[in-house]
Amino acid sequence: LLKENLTKYGVEAAVSVGCGLEYPSSQLFDLVVVDAPCSNSGCLYKCPEARWRLTDAEIAAHVELQKMFLWKAVSLLVPGGTIWYSTCSILPEENEQVVASMPQLKVITQLQVLPNVDGLEGGYGAALSFK
Repeated sequence: LLKENLTKYGVEAAVSVGCGLEYPSSQLFDLVVVDAPCSNSGCLYKCPEARWRLTDAEIAAHVELQKMFLWKAVSLLVPGGTIWYSTCSILPEENEQVVASMPQLKVITQLQVLPNVDGLEGGYGAALSFK
């Protein structure tokens, strides 16, 4: 679906499927999108019982993985490139705190979306540059 949309809007982009941590660093990009694995806390209204399965240890594991993905993204950037970091979490520890824990990254812009009564899911996104 992503490839179809890119074609539809005339956007040329390299798209790959697989573990991003294993992506070869031989080619650099202007933009790296990190759709980070997370707790999915922004989607709990769909599956409210999931809140009882969410543990501090699970969140901590996600945070460490999110940082690893961000470091990998940095290794794939051209000088002056941008990382788009996103989660479907509303937890600050998976969002703003992950970004803030990496002083090598500068926040260009960020957005927090909260779930609402109209069915909008929650999530977070930030455009980042490498200092």
